[in-house]
Amino acid sequence: MKLVTVKMSFELGVTKVRKKRRWGKVIEYTSQESLVPLNDKEREELVKQVRDIALKSKYITPEQLAKRTRMRVSTIKVILKELEKDGVIKLAVSGGGFKAYVPAQ
Repeated sequence: MKLVTVKMSFELGVTKVRKKRRWGKVIEYTSQESLVPLNDKEREELVKQVRDIALKSKYITPEQLAKRTRMRVSTIKVILKELEKDGVIKLAVSGGGFKAYVPAQ
């Protein structure tokens, strides 16, 4: 039996590597390090960064922002709700746990 190695990795910040054997293949998983804002200054910088990204793109999802900013999806969701209340972005599509936002212009 010949084993084939398949690599699956994220683009940012590799922290863990684990291997699993599935269906005769060795799959190597690498994970991404997610950062958590610690204080108000970092949170304000993150909100500003998310606002800039959201205004420049046609649409944005929490998962896209989490990859770009290296933050947790739950943190990004809270920030997107705040930006929606402020009127910077608006919810375009929602359903089945998926949400897509567009700039409110």
